[in-house]
Amino acid sequence: SNLYNLETVDLSFNKISNIEPLLNLRNLNTLDISKNNIKSKDDIKKLSFVKNLYDWGN
Repeated sequence: SNLYNLETVDLSFNKISNIEPLLNLRNLNTLDISKNNIKSKDDIKKLSFVKNLYDWGN
């Protein structure tokens, strides 16, 4: 059910393997956007593994 809301996706629960940009993060809300040149939630959705998760959830 968390897949319907990217803000509350628990990366460890969903066993995401390719989490290089979000290493050590359990929740997208805690993303340090300045470190990853991410300025908006849309940019987060563009990350390949997040997009796949988003597509699958919807």
